[in-house]
Amino acid sequence: MAMKWALLMSATALSSVLSFPVNFEFASPVQNVLHINRDRVFGCPILNDVGPKRSSPSNVILNMAIRIRPGGDHGDMTYMPDNVMRQSGTFAAILQVGGKDCVNDIYVRAPGKWSEIFWYVGKTARCTGTCSDMEAVARQRPLIIEHAARLRPREIGKNFGEGSSLEVWVAPGDSELAVAYNRPDLMMQMAHPDLDTSHIGNIEVGFVGEIYQIGEEGFRTERTLDGRPSKPEIKAGIDRDITADEVEKMMKEKENNIL
Repeated sequence: MAMKWALLMSATALSSVLSFPVNFEFASPVQNVLHINRDRVFGCPILNDVGPKRSSPSNVILNMAIRIRPGGDHGDMTYMPDNVMRQSGTFAAILQVGGKDCVNDIYVRAPGKWSEIFWYVGKTARCTGTCSDMEAVARQRPLIIEHAARLRPREIGKNFGEGSSLEVWVAPGDSELAVAYNRPDLMMQMAHPDLDTSHIGNIEVGFVGEIYQIGEEGFRTERTLDGRPSKPEIKAGIDRDITADEVEKMMKEKENNIL
């Protein structure tokens, strides 16, 4: 969930669930990233012997994710288990040393019907002495973009591929509540896709992708093209911040209004 630090798995756990040959040509998220367990996939519910029927929404979304071709060879940022787990581990290591100041929240915007929606897809971390927030995104862009496409195959995945017009936007770390409130002083910035990061090693940056609990709608926000909230600020009417559960409820209501 967006309100929790995302998945961290040990190498032992990873090897135990990836103990069979994987075909990457038309691999689903569960094949080309991680098995979390037999009824959860990295970003999408998966089917099992007693799983959803063919016409279920979960099955429809999964089938859309399966049809997304892998995004090609991007060296150490190719979207495959070793790279995903390495960057997740690096994220955790940087966070432990540098804390929240090293972290940014990452959103992806797609053109077309959903162009005003910025979808939350995970968090980056960086060594602040050697790498900027934008460089951290640019260095890991292939990983971020393909994860976003598989997390939201209907809204983002159809725009995924070579020549993609997908945009990656950067917000301060752990700012989900401020984003949900439409705080006017919180502006997101778009990461330039062609920023030179050849001088940055993969141990200087980390990325941990968002995952959905079964039935979770996913966190998103409506923004203008300069990164500002497109809706008025939400006033809670009480002298406290809203809770994660309240944000989740609000996002579900927003999803129903969009659809």
